[in-house]
Amino acid sequence: MKIAIPERGEYVIRHLVFDYNGTLAVNGEMEEAVLSRMADLAGSFHVSVITADTYGTVAEALRGTGIDVKIISKARGSLDKRDYVESLGAGGVIAFGNGSNDALMLETAAIGVVVMNPEGVSLEAMLKGDLLVNSIHEAMDLVVKPDRLVADLRR
Repeated sequence: MKIAIPERGEYVIRHLVFDYNGTLAVNGEMEEAVLSRMADLAGSFHVSVITADTYGTVAEALRGTGIDVKIISKARGSLDKRDYVESLGAGGVIAFGNGSNDALMLETAAIGVVVMNPEGVSLEAMLKGDLLVNSIHEAMDLVVKPDRLVADLRR
C-alpha cells in the first residue's frame, strides 16, 4: 500500500504488526470476526502478531492462518517489539497496540495506531502512537480505507 501524508511523508506499507492481548484479544480470546479480518489483510500484507502471550492462547488462536506469531520475553518486551519493527524496515510498518510495552513499537513504526479495547490503554502508548481508535475493527478499517489515515495524520 502506498500512502502519501501531506507534511509527513510517503510510505510504502508492506507490514502490519499487531500486539495480541488488549489489542486483538480481550482476556486472551480473539473474536472470530477479528481473525477473519486478519486473514483478509494477510492477503495483501505481511501480518505479524508480537506478544508476551500473557494468557498463553496466541499460538492456538492463530494456528493455520499463515500469520507470523512472535513470542517475546516479558522482561524485554518493549525492546523486543521495537527491534522486530526495525528488522522489518520501520518505514514500511503500521503497528497496532495498547500497552506500555507497545509504546516503542508504536513510536518506531511509520504509523503507530493505538487501539482502545475493554482492557484499556496505557498513557505511554497514547503518547507514542500517531492515532487513537476505539476498537480493533476501526484500526483495521484504516488499512482497508487508507484515506482515513491521510485525513487524520496530515498537518
